Amino acid sequence: MDRHALEERLWGFYRNVFVCVENVFEPLIASEGLTLPQFRILVEIRDCGAPSPGELCRASRMESRGFGAQCRRLERAGWIERTRGGEDGLGEEIRLSEKGKASLEKIWSAIRERHVAVLLGKSRKEIGEMEQGLDAVEKMFCGMEGLSGEE
Repeated sequence: MDRHALEERLWGFYRNVFVCVENVFEPLIASEGLTLPQFRILVEIRDCGAPSPGELCRASRMESRGFGAQCRRLERAGWIERTRGGEDGLGEEIRLSEKGKASLEKIWSAIRERHVAVLLGKSRKEIGEMEQGLDAVEKMFCGMEGLSGEE
């Protein structure tokens, strides 16, 4: 496949990924009253433990503009709890509330059901090929993320 054909295929792939995220994930996330960016924040909190707001913003790779407002909305809605951390009480830690944990588990459970339905009956070889493809796509996206957009 030449470069032009690969670029065209990549555009089709991006479009399909965006459409699938909207059609598959967003309804599951919205059923819990969350937006996709809010869901990303909750996932990062789960994965990071009890991060500070700065650590959480960096881990989620979201723009700092508006990030604090997102966290305040999540706190007001009861999905997260913010507390003073550390021995000196100066730092702030963000944790999932019970509501946040329950919402994440409900969403992940629904996603797992879809994974099982798609992967059921696939051979080990097919799953291995899928993993290799996902690794390659992830590497490509990570490489693109570091670019400034300048040619």
